[in-house]
Amino acid sequence: MAELFNNIQDHTQLDIGTICAQHFPRESLVYISLSDMGLGIPGRVRTLLPQLSDAQAIIKATEAGFTTKTTPGNRGIGLAYLLNAVKVNGGTVSIYSLNAIVRFPPQGGPFIVPNVGFCPGTTIDIVLRTDTIEALPDDREDLEW
Repeated sequence: MAELFNNIQDHTQLDIGTICAQHFPRESLVYISLSDMGLGIPGRVRTLLPQLSDAQAIIKATEAGFTTKTTPGNRGIGLAYLLNAVKVNGGTVSIYSLNAIVRFPPQGGPFIVPNVGFCPGTTIDIVLRTDTIEALPDDREDLEW
């Protein structure tokens, strides 16, 4: 998650982003949504690959090793790592940016949602399954003052 927040500042030149989360215990799901109002993933990717559509640019940005190198520390692993972690969990990632929505389901490749509206900046929706997360033992310590 920290990588996603770093991306907001590194790629948008903004210090503002939004995160919302909601837990649905009966469905064993957690929904997390991050959003910014920057240039958008396609706008940033097209500085290097101007021929790509909005959806193609989003898919390109999720490839491990692809970077626009907006700052020296960017290595192009943030979105690829996120997609892998969510896929292992059995969850889904949806990326909305400019005129595209691309969904990354737990199985198979990305799915481009046709005929969408306009999303300024970028919004990333993450759905995690809580029933596939390993419970950690409760190792509480006795605190003394």
